Amino acid sequence: MVVADRLPRLVDMNPPLAGVKILDLTRVLAGPLASVVLADLGADVVKVEPVRGGEVMRQIGGYKRNGFTAIFLSLNRGKRSLAVDLHDERGRELIRELAAEADVLLENFRPGASDAMGLGAARLREANPDLIYVSISGYGPDGPSAGDPAYDAIIQGRSGMIARQVAKSGEPDLVQSFPIDKLAGLFAAQAVTSALYARVTGAARGQTVQVPMLDAALFYLWPDVLSDLALVGEGVIPAELPARKISLTRTKDGYLTYTAMSLRERAGLARAVNKPELNDDPRFTTMAGHSNSQNSKAFLAAIADGFSTLTTADALERLRAEKVAAGPVVAPEDMLADPQVLARGMIVESEHPTAGRFRQARLPLYFDATPIESPARPAPSCGEHTVDVLGAAGFSPARITELRAAGVIA
Repeated sequence: MVVADRLPRLVDMNPPLAGVKILDLTRVLAGPLASVVLADLGADVVKVEPVRGGEVMRQIGGYKRNGFTAIFLSLNRGKRSLAVDLHDERGRELIRELAAEADVLLENFRPGASDAMGLGAARLREANPDLIYVSISGYGPDGPSAGDPAYDAIIQGRSGMIARQVAKSGEPDLVQSFPIDKLAGLFAAQAVTSALYARVTGAARGQTVQVPMLDAALFYLWPDVLSDLALVGEGVIPAELPARKISLTRTKDGYLTYTAMSLRERAGLARAVNKPELNDDPRFTTMAGHSNSQNSKAFLAAIADGFSTLTTADALERLRAEKVAAGPVVAPEDMLADPQVLARGMIVESEHPTAGRFRQARLPLYFDATPIESPARPAPSCGEHTVDVLGAAGFSPARITELRAAGVIA
């Protein structure tokens, strides 16, 4: 396990989290995303799955081939699969034994469920005081909603995200992704590295980290989407929310997006779409003028009219000349051929032994001293590493055989 006296070795390790042992009891999206980040960073992640059917995302999640869904392949690469029946006390005892040698345990049960199974932080730290226990939940361990089930869409609604995601029809709309799950997963991964650092430096031994999805959503939304709630009391000057200054605009033959934040950029935007007269209009010669809601709407309407006469390619060339940030709206399949995407090697194609040829996005982190291999080894079959994991943990062949015969492991 990682302890303070190993700090010099840790600095030189390659990749960054090599040697860190993680026991991952999570399922669906938030937890597996956290652990796939940690696996890409070099941690040894053991994914604990049910013996029958495996983790739920093996069965659902869209596109599928030979028993593997695309989402499962992306979220579970680089991990080892251990199939255990947690409804059986023998299975729970097995997890307790593995947790005694782990650096980190990740779970996303409802609050109280892990304690009821004898897998809570206090119980596990009796044998392993250095264990970092990370719990992802909808609402955290306390408050009136603590025990309620929660998924991404529910938190989108409760956090104010849906109300601010207003379509042109005027109706609120869901973000067509799972942003809250992904946020919680990224926060959990960051929490793991922070807690490991605190342990290495001696600031703490083991500790419990709570990652509530609602809290993560509010932190994420607060600086811009919910910025109108920040200033309390009188004297607040209203303005357009920052994200509404990012425009999706129709051109003569397609769509593009642009963002013009500064006065210089807005002046360049007006010139690019053949509307130089806007730069002489007193409503648009100061940032205060642009911040006025009515002025902003008038400016955007005039700019949109200018774009309607230009092709996307012509408009982008003009905007680039004016140093205004802009880009085309492309079909996802066309994104694969984007020269910038190709130059960065961000989308990696490889051969999965069961699912076949497969594309995935690599971890967007680039370390020059401790480089990572991302994507790491392919996502495992359910229980693929059960014997290896238990054997390495000191379980005898006889005990492994007995547990398998009883259906406790697979």
